[in-house]
Amino acid sequence: MRDLITTKTSPATMSSVELVEYINSLRAEGEPEVRHDNLMAKVPKVLGENHAPTFLGTQTYGNNNSRSIYNLPKREACLMAMSYSYELQAVVYDHMTELENLPETLTLLQRQEQTLRLTPFAAGAAEALGFKGNQAVLSADRAVKAMTGVSVLALMGAELVKEEQYLNLTATEIGKELTPPLSAIATNKLLDALGFQEKLGAAWSPTEKGKPFAVFLDTGKKHSDGTPITQLKWLSSIIKHLT
Repeated sequence: MRDLITTKTSPATMSSVELVEYINSLRAEGEPEVRHDNLMAKVPKVLGENHAPTFLGTQTYGNNNSRSIYNLPKREACLMAMSYSYELQAVVYDHMTELENLPETLTLLQRQEQTLRLTPFAAGAAEALGFKGNQAVLSADRAVKAMTGVSVLALMGAELVKEEQYLNLTATEIGKELTPPLSAIATNKLLDALGFQEKLGAAWSPTEKGKPFAVFLDTGKKHSDGTPITQLKWLSSIIKHLT
């Protein structure tokens, strides 16, 4: 008979790898990410040199690689989170509380199977809400883990590769990066000539070719009918296609 995983005999824990993912998911754009080895070095300083080793473990990942990690119960996970920000502490506390309230009669294998079944639905929901790339993956993984207590990323030994970051630029800003520099009017004409945008009425609109590079940002203003006024900007990755 399979051993049951219960909240009484197996209290919910958060690994140091998961904690790093939570920390970096709340980082502001442009703010440097926290490395796992830096967090590992910080744990004994926050929890105490004698207390921290109690939670030390090992994780196998990738092609039979292994590394040291900490598996932190609710109290210790919240203490580590608080050392970064109160916002992170609240997120970690809520997550650990959800894990504590998981059904006690599911075996670990059942939770893993449930996780694999729910993940495609969570991923679809994340995309429907507008999440993209790593943000969509992490959001779906957190949602499923909140329901099952199992992280599909950890289950598969997967690590997210840091995505390349791009700036959102106006036509004026793009023009300054070109050689020779162009005015906003000339840049818009260039985008038009190369098939990235077209004029619809008085406004520029991205074509199918331009949509992967286009970003519509809310200006905070509204039209007379109450609909938001948006501004068309372009990912800085488009610059290499204009030279």
